[in-house]
Amino acid sequence: MLAEDDGHWIVITGDYRIYRNKAQRAAFRASGLSGFVLAPAYQKTPIYQQASILLWRWPDMEKLMGWRAGCTNCGSAAPAGSSHFRCKL
Repeated sequence: MLAEDDGHWIVITGDYRIYRNKAQRAAFRASGLSGFVLAPAYQKTPIYQQASILLWRWPDMEKLMGWRAGCTNCGSAAPAGSSHFRCKL
């Protein structure tokens, strides 16, 4: 379902089986989705700190995925300080 969507999706998981198990890794790659498998230490980190770290690092994650910030409709440049927005077109 997400792979069929025109938007950009980042899957964030703590399930290391996707990384270690060849069959699960192949299925994830075949889905067309991209994502990050968090280190096991994140499982012990309080959820509010996990959210804070992910939000703080979000621009770096987008750069790593090769995305350009812009409107999700027309691709025009995003206002300073924002990563994605939707214009009125």
